[in-house]
Amino acid sequence: MITIRKAAGDEGVVLADVYVKAARSAYQALMPPVITCDFTVEYQQTYWVKRLSQLAYEHFVAEVGGEVRGFVRIGPATTGPNNPGNLGEVHLLFVDPAASRQGVGKALLKTAEQWLAEAGYQGAVLWVFSANLAARQFYEHVGWKPVPRTERWSPNLLDKGVRVRDCQYWQSLRDGAISTTRYPSKLITP
Repeated sequence: MITIRKAAGDEGVVLADVYVKAARSAYQALMPPVITCDFTVEYQQTYWVKRLSQLAYEHFVAEVGGEVRGFVRIGPATTGPNNPGNLGEVHLLFVDPAASRQGVGKALLKTAEQWLAEAGYQGAVLWVFSANLAARQFYEHVGWKPVPRTERWSPNLLDKGVRVRDCQYWQSLRDGAISTTRYPSKLITP
């Protein structure tokens, strides 16, 4: 049985552990060593303790058998040319590989959608590494749509001198929500 609840402010280490397991599994083949060397609980712990205290975001965890097996970070959409102002964003969704294909990701995503809709957002977006085919298939399987012509260099990795492409997905949260045609974006070329 999967239980979804808000993350507690002192669960930074728990989120770091899930993140490291999931990131190692998903990204090891996609990222250079300069990035994957950061996939340690010790390194990530400080990051997650800080992130849990940011008031603009909400964090939910999924428990299976009393253990946290996944989490999602949601809030207002990142500003930029593709944000008309009424979008929420699924900033991160990670599931422990030991709990994959058990409905954890789907339960977290549905909770995120519900929270964002109740917060008044008409739609939600998320960014995923273009080469992460498993994640892209998951999002499409649960009804998220790829936004045409929205590929970019991942901003978090550019700061470290690494060029990895992201692509954007979106989901309507209300009847009559904006269509993907409202998101004209050019493919970013090297």
